[in-house]
Amino acid sequence: MKKIFLIIFLLSKANVYSQTHKITAQDYYKASERNVDNHQYDSAIVNLTSAINITPLTIFYYNRGLNYYGTNQYKNAVNDFDRVLLTEPGNYEAFFFIGQCYQRLKRDDLAIQNFSSSIAMKSTENALYGGALSYRQLKKYDLAIKDYQALLNIDSKNADTYYELGYCQEEKDDDINAIKSYTISLNLEPSNPNAYVNRGACYANLKQYDLAIKDFTAALKIDPTLEVAKENKARCLQEIVYPNR
Repeated sequence: MKKIFLIIFLLSKANVYSQTHKITAQDYYKASERNVDNHQYDSAIVNLTSAINITPLTIFYYNRGLNYYGTNQYKNAVNDFDRVLLTEPGNYEAFFFIGQCYQRLKRDDLAIQNFSSSIAMKSTENALYGGALSYRQLKKYDLAIKDYQALLNIDSKNADTYYELGYCQEEKDDDINAIKSYTISLNLEPSNPNAYVNRGACYANLKQYDLAIKDFTAALKIDPTLEVAKENKARCLQEIVYPNR
């Protein structure tokens, strides 16, 4: 009888505790932070949704948006970041992440709008790079070049930025400047076979076949499987052997 009484007593204490300790929005928020620390992003979304249902704070929407973004749920992420902007219209990070979401949804036009809004508030490298990539995707190379040049004003030692700049210049048939950009990129990062291939193509366009072959050969030393380098090298050799063909 004592055991039964003890069990009933403990259960009644637990029931009283659960009634007096009601789970708050902050409890769910803290649980979501633990979820993120353990890479449990779906669980974090569930806990943040529970927090929002109790108290719809901006920080809860922002963090849920980040978790939606991290789990490739881009439309849901956009909705949450839009909700953030209703109360914090100057939140440049929300604009940036909306831009990132639209970029992944293949809506580069909308991505650019949001990256531009983010840049207008704070010109960050991430937003500039995002905008440049979307401009490039839309083949608006002049605008992409402008953003890449702005990035180089922030970090003049970034090999990837010089590579992307060279690509846009090459697409505009500006082979001379493209060669300059690819050369700087290779000086900073000499193990990029694609930079050798692209610079080689520019040399080939200028009929500087010896330099082109040298670049294609360098690319193949780094990556012997690059078919484009093999094909372009063969074409250049043909142009040298049969110049009037």
